[in-house]
Amino acid sequence: MYENSIENNNLKVGYEASIGRVIEGVKQINQEANKIQELLDKINDNSLTPIIKELAKQDLDRSIENLKIAQSKVTEVVTETSNQLSSEVSNIIESNIFSFLNDFYINYKDFLTTLTIEQHACLFNFFGYLIIFFAINSVIIIYYGDLLIKYFNLEIKYPKLGKIIQLRRKILNYHLILNFIIIYLIIIIFISINIYIFFN
Repeated sequence: MYENSIENNNLKVGYEASIGRVIEGVKQINQEANKIQELLDKINDNSLTPIIKELAKQDLDRSIENLKIAQSKVTEVVTETSNQLSSEVSNIIESNIFSFLNDFYINYKDFLTTLTIEQHACLFNFFGYLIIFFAINSVIIIYYGDLLIKYFNLEIKYPKLGKIIQLRRKILNYHLILNFIIIYLIIIIFISINIYIFFN
C-alpha cells in the first residue's frame, strides 16, 4: 500500500512536471508567434530601409526555427506523457484482471475445500452434464444449419458463397467429430466413476 502511494506520488509529480513543460513550451510558441508577426509587419513596412528589413528577415528565420524547436519539444513531451499514461493504464488493467482471476481461483479453491464428497460428485456431474449439453447443442446447430443451407439451396442461389459453405462443412465435420468424442469420453468417465464407486 505504501509502495503504491509512493508510486502514485511519483507519477503525479512526473505528470505535473510534464504539464509544466508543455505550458512553458506553449508560452514559448506564443512568444515566437507574436515575434514572427511583428517581424512580418516590419518586413512589409515600406517606410523601413532595406537594411532593417534584411535584419528583420534574419530575425524571422531565427524565430521560425525557434518556433519549430518549441513545437517539437511540446510534441515530444505530449507523446512521451501519452505513452507513459497508456502504459500505466494497461498495467493497471492487466493488474486488475490478474488480481480478479487470482481471487476467483482462491475463492473457488476455498469453496471446494468446504464441500463434502457427495457435493464434489454432484459438482463433477454438473460440469460433465453441462459439457455434454453444450456439445449436443453444438451438434444440433451444425445439423440444422446444414439442413437450412440445403433447404434454401444457398449454394445454388449464391455460387460465390458455395466455396465458403463447403469450407464451413469441412470444418464443422471436424467439429462434429470432436463433439462426439467429448460426449463419449465424458460418458465413459461417468460410467467408470460410477462403477468404481458402486464396487468400493
